[in-house]
Amino acid sequence: MLTHKKGLGLLCLSLLLAGILLLLSAGQDVLVLNYKDVRYGLLNESDKLVLPREKIAVLDSDFELLKASRNQALDRGYLLRSDRKWVAGKWMRDADSDSVKIRLKGRLPDHFSHDYKWSFRVKRRGVGGRQNWRVFSLQNPLTRWCLNEWFYRQFSADLGLIALDYEFSRLSVNKKDFGIYARDEHATNLLSRQRFNRSIIVKYDEEAYYGIIMQERTMEHFVHAFHRGFLNAPIKSYRPPGTGSDSLILLRQKEAEFLLDRFRAGRLSPSEVFDVQEMARVFALSDLLGTSYHHPLWYHNIVFLLNDSGKLQPVVTDNTFIGALKPGELIGSRSTLLFRTGNGITSWFDLFLRDQQFLELYLGELQRLSEPAILNDFFKKKEVTMSKHRQLFEVYFPGYRFNTEMLYSNQQVMRQFLSELKHSGQGVSSN
Repeated sequence: MLTHKKGLGLLCLSLLLAGILLLLSAGQDVLVLNYKDVRYGLLNESDKLVLPREKIAVLDSDFELLKASRNQALDRGYLLRSDRKWVAGKWMRDADSDSVKIRLKGRLPDHFSHDYKWSFRVKRRGVGGRQNWRVFSLQNPLTRWCLNEWFYRQFSADLGLIALDYEFSRLSVNKKDFGIYARDEHATNLLSRQRFNRSIIVKYDEEAYYGIIMQERTMEHFVHAFHRGFLNAPIKSYRPPGTGSDSLILLRQKEAEFLLDRFRAGRLSPSEVFDVQEMARVFALSDLLGTSYHHPLWYHNIVFLLNDSGKLQPVVTDNTFIGALKPGELIGSRSTLLFRTGNGITSWFDLFLRDQQFLELYLGELQRLSEPAILNDFFKKKEVTMSKHRQLFEVYFPGYRFNTEMLYSNQQVMRQFLSELKHSGQGVSSN
């Protein structure tokens, strides 16, 4: 039972999240997300769904440990790293099985507010098997807005970007049916593939951001936390498995960390650090998705992979939202809330957009992604799979629908932006 203090804290956080979600999704058919509603993604034994069956088994005492961690997170309104207690278990999927370690996953209450439909990080002891997914997450599809995230990953891959796999299964834990779950690949799996087995994964850590935002849960403080969190974010990196004593890999790891750090300090330009064509494509894709908060571009939502050319390639990992794009909300307009840094701080976004070369590449990608044919071709190619997934979520997640019309409307806004820029006679400027 919630105490008064606990309930007030969760209410404040819920109101903050609701405000952010409404701003992100303004103009669309808003799905009111009730994570405690037992209808969402829960099934009857008689339901005949063509979904892979996934099973997890842990000792009852270990499940109680996970539950205690979850309750602590509910008390404060978010999950700390110290709450992430690993427990041993067994994992099974079709003919594949392995010993695993399991912990809770996700920072905010959408990942653990349901009585038992929580998000989990799973780490297999072995490698090989299905898709070499040694590390992955299992979570309520609502945490990624059902089909929205699947579209983002699939469409990104279609554009030639590195995108982590994202699919759906039916999960049971200790023989209890948890219903429909999203299965999300972890970026470190890339390093087990032959194509990337000499690469490094690197990213800005999110801990500083959450440490600041949870001190005061207001919209103004959210913006402050975003920028201060970026300036103070530690840089995390991952090596391929079995390369701990490989001196060349260790040098590459230091190189990847150095590139991100020097870029943040303004010492290196985008083209000196990143595959700027792919980064420009991710920026333009964020506009197509209509998220005025540019959620796919948040510095801690993008993972980077150091390629053979010594440049960082973006790895597409997290979008969640698809909203209605409004004039003035394109990231190229540099006018949305997250550009308001104050105190002479240069935002993460402006480090790219103040660079003339990058800005021109972004506008080129914006032109490409504004053409209806690119969506037409994708939806035709994925018609069978999308139809199956849409039926699944519209039945088992009441109120949800994937809004294709909104994407085409966003393209129109993008074309309008480009047309006005062209006819203004001022060209494009990074100033």
